[in-house]
Amino acid sequence: MWKIIRIASKVHLNKSSRRLRISFKHFKRLSSTFPSSSQQVTTNSDTDLQLIRNIGIMAHIDAGKTTTTERMLYYSGFTRHLGDVDHGNTVTDYLQEERERGITIVSAAVLFKWNKHQINLIDTPGHVDFTVEVERSLRVLDGAVTVLDASAGVEAQTLTVWKQASRYKIPKIIFLNKMDKHGANFNMCLKSIRERLHVQPIPIHLPIGKERDFVGLVDLVSLEQKIWDSSKCPDGSVYETEKLDLDNDSPSSRMVHNERDALIGILSEYDENIQTHVLNDVKNEDIPSSDIENAIRNITINNDAVIVLCGSAKRNIGVQPLLDAVVKYLPCPSDIKHNFLEYYGSNLCALTFKIVHDKHRGALTYVRVYQGVLKAGESIYNMNLNTVEKIGKQDLFQVNADEYRQVKEVGAGNIACVGGLNDVRSGDTFTDSSKTAKHASEMYAKLTGQTNTSTDEFESPVLAGLNVPPPVFFCSIEAPSVSKQRDMEQALNKIQREDPSLKVELDNESGQLVVKGMGELHLEIVKHRLLSDFGVDAYMGPLQINYREKVLHKLEHTDQLENIIGKTKNLVTMTIQLLPSEAGHMFKQAKFEGEEMPIMFRTPGHVFTKAVNRGFESALNCGPLLSSQVIDVDVVVTQIHVERGTSVSFVSAAASHTITQALEKADCCLMEPIMAMEIHVDSASAQAVMNNLIQRRGEVTEDLVNNDYRILHVLAPLANLVGYSTDLRTMTSGTASFSMELDHYAKLSEEEERKIIQKKTGLL
Repeated sequence: MWKIIRIASKVHLNKSSRRLRISFKHFKRLSSTFPSSSQQVTTNSDTDLQLIRNIGIMAHIDAGKTTTTERMLYYSGFTRHLGDVDHGNTVTDYLQEERERGITIVSAAVLFKWNKHQINLIDTPGHVDFTVEVERSLRVLDGAVTVLDASAGVEAQTLTVWKQASRYKIPKIIFLNKMDKHGANFNMCLKSIRERLHVQPIPIHLPIGKERDFVGLVDLVSLEQKIWDSSKCPDGSVYETEKLDLDNDSPSSRMVHNERDALIGILSEYDENIQTHVLNDVKNEDIPSSDIENAIRNITINNDAVIVLCGSAKRNIGVQPLLDAVVKYLPCPSDIKHNFLEYYGSNLCALTFKIVHDKHRGALTYVRVYQGVLKAGESIYNMNLNTVEKIGKQDLFQVNADEYRQVKEVGAGNIACVGGLNDVRSGDTFTDSSKTAKHASEMYAKLTGQTNTSTDEFESPVLAGLNVPPPVFFCSIEAPSVSKQRDMEQALNKIQREDPSLKVELDNESGQLVVKGMGELHLEIVKHRLLSDFGVDAYMGPLQINYREKVLHKLEHTDQLENIIGKTKNLVTMTIQLLPSEAGHMFKQAKFEGEEMPIMFRTPGHVFTKAVNRGFESALNCGPLLSSQVIDVDVVVTQIHVERGTSVSFVSAAASHTITQALEKADCCLMEPIMAMEIHVDSASAQAVMNNLIQRRGEVTEDLVNNDYRILHVLAPLANLVGYSTDLRTMTSGTASFSMELDHYAKLSEEEERKIIQKKTGLL
């Protein structure tokens, strides 16, 4: 921890300097920051786009991101009160389940103003069960603020959301929150960022004070100190700023001077302008702050390194400088170069990323407008489904959490909400007409060298869609009565449409409806929502593990399926090979030896090919041991014969039958999900926790000591972790916490496999 305590009393002021009191008018009315229904939210010029920031707040659970968001809204004038998670009165956690549990479950979008800039902010969940919410929000953002608990550094879910943001090349800044917490360690956090996130941290703030004595920060860019005095201003809206004098020889001045030198040294490695100042022997403290800010902005946008700020949102310290950093360093929409925009010219290009169901407005679709203008009362074309839908004159909204304000149009760089779209899904791409869509597809094919011979469909040039991890838990679900069965099915369809990570399927063997989710909490929330939002008190069976099955050895199989319908003979003969493949491989499509399906009887070959793949995929979802999905397998079609007049659907049925018969002959094994866990526990309870993990077939891969508590990194089978949160609280008297996510699938021992099959089927 930087030993700068009450630097105001140690660092002298220049004679020409004076103390400044910075105050913020935080009691503005909501209408002053949010467009009225008569306003048009259009931003098509470069000047307009420069004043927009689309950012997300992401973090591990309990790092304080919702509290940080609430402070941002308060200081910007969006709200009149300081929302508190513990009191259940936050803006972004508006669902009943969120306020009861004190966690974020669904991402919430809010629009507010700061320093003449419009900030579209999305507060994302921190719990691993809702990682898809983070994924689809990051898909449409231009920048992100990563909040870390200063006493814990980079935690398990921090690493997950960081990887998600990096996948989309999103520029990020880091806010070390809870600097007032016991065990907060600035240096430890920097080391954690460097080692776990594999990125160069650039601290631009230094903390003033330690733990309970934390009162402010030193800004290494402007060479100012900022002090928050809660006795003078409890809500933190007023703080004091002093210009530092580094000419004196005090320890604090030397430390600030050294850290400023380190900052300039790092920036000079990436920025030519700063390098020129260094080569010209310009004193580091004399380098203009504007040049430093430009260098930091370029480094951030290029993802060369990440700047680190600090504060305490709960204590109302450091949030205003964080907002300043969002405006100064994170990119505007025009800073992010999207290659797909060149396919659309000046026409509309928008991407759907979220669907919610409002009790009064029905299905609401969240849309990011990349180019053009989305207008109320006009038709739009869904490029993924090849359908046209019309936006009602009163169905276009700007959104603030659970409040919706009608607007006439929304321009490029903005996030909007559209009502009345019935068929749209998360990840669909919109443009203004089929003509524009066809032109975009042709441009895409031309510029990428890809061709498309199909006349009835074309490939979307926007790489939409979500990376949805496979569910790990499932359970049966039943309606409380026959009369409620239809209501329950409709409610599940709505929830499933909102949440792509939730799967609802019918078990063909038992005839039961099955829901599959990301964890215990995920399925618990689904049950709660069925009752609170839809009035269905559904019964859920015991949680079960979503196992996988694997083919161990190469197998070749020939199968023939024949059927006569009327006077038409359907006949398909097929020879396939099942080949074990790399770990984690999910079947996508078959390989064909030699040429693919020929064009047959007026039916294009690629149509038959798709039919074959549909059949294979369907059969591989039901393995021979426990009817689980088969993974780590490639399918090669070596021979295929289709009788003249055979229907496409019969080809799919034949392909499915061939795979099913081959799997019955194959040597298969069960694969169980292995979870990566991170457990934070005090040193006194650590040994008991590790002994318990060994009993659960867990393996401690890393044991880190941080002050008076330990951080355990563990790999353990999910089957032995059901109810672990309750047991952990009991062992540690409620002082420990943990998080987990799916790491990989591993082969079960023969004994464990035999026990599971016997338990599930009643057979040896």
